[in-house]
Amino acid sequence: MASILVLLGALMLSLQLEPVQNFISKRVVSYLSKELNTKIALKRIYFKPFQSLVLEGFELYDTKGDTILIAEKLNATVNLNQYWDHNKIVINKLSLENTTAYYQVYKDSSNIKFLLNYFSSPKKNDQRSSKKTRY
Repeated sequence: MASILVLLGALMLSLQLEPVQNFISKRVVSYLSKELNTKIALKRIYFKPFQSLVLEGFELYDTKGDTILIAEKLNATVNLNQYWDHNKIVINKLSLENTTAYYQVYKDSSNIKFLLNYFSSPKKNDQRSSKKTRY
């Protein structure tokens, strides 16, 4: 039992190290880029467990390769209390520094519609996994 607690403690401490966070963030960026079929770039990340997330050099493009968002720094204060019961992450505060955003409206959609579709709650008859995290 003690070895499990030591292992969990070491894991929590390692998650606060910048190289570990950047390793994980590269995996997440790669996964989301493939899932969304678009380019996402991130230079640096800092995650203070259960409290905040800071992204530096964040870039997001639409499926055509056009820019949606370029942020020098994105800071989010998060609340994970609802994650365990409702599979939901709550962002209490979001601040952007030196940011450029491009929003385009098309005849039947917009350049962020693919994001809204991906992160929206699944419909009752949707075949997606019920374990997907909602934002």
